Amino acid sequence: FFNRDIARLAVVDLAGVLYAEDGRTYYVQDRKYFQRAVKGRCYVSAPYPSRSSDDMVITFSIPVYDEDRRVIAVLVADVIWTWLCDITGDFSVGGVGRIAVIDEVGTVVAHPRHEVVAQQTNYIRLAKEDPATYASVAEFVEKVIKSDSIASHAFSHEGLEKIGSCAK
Repeated sequence: FFNRDIARLAVVDLAGVLYAEDGRTYYVQDRKYFQRAVKGRCYVSAPYPSRSSDDMVITFSIPVYDEDRRVIAVLVADVIWTWLCDITGDFSVGGVGRIAVIDEVGTVVAHPRHEVVAQQTNYIRLAKEDPATYASVAEFVEKVIKSDSIASHAFSHEGLEKIGSCAK
């Protein structure tokens, strides 16, 4: 590929048949990235194991429209999951802050510390198991998920008082 971070670039027809660049086909009608894009919505997945390789990937999908704005296909790009972690790791907030990305259920999908993503860390779930350690950060994550705008929230994590911000 023209970009080493792209694991797959493909087109999916309206029946959910993915046509890969190597000529193989896969049925993906059960995948959320297809279901969302075929309804006209862009989608970015959490990391998951690819059906076509042993790699963990993040899938980006967008609808393809005809001249009458009807969805006629879905364009799909898989990137190796560490790509998004590396991008977020390149940024710093105030020289000490870090950027993380969470999905709609609170699972960390990008973080400068790759192991946080590899372990599919979800602070909401962890807080149910160990409230003393994770309740504050879980509350922050829940506020982020519910927020529709830019917001800041204070929380404690790993023994430190922190301020987190979010933007959608």
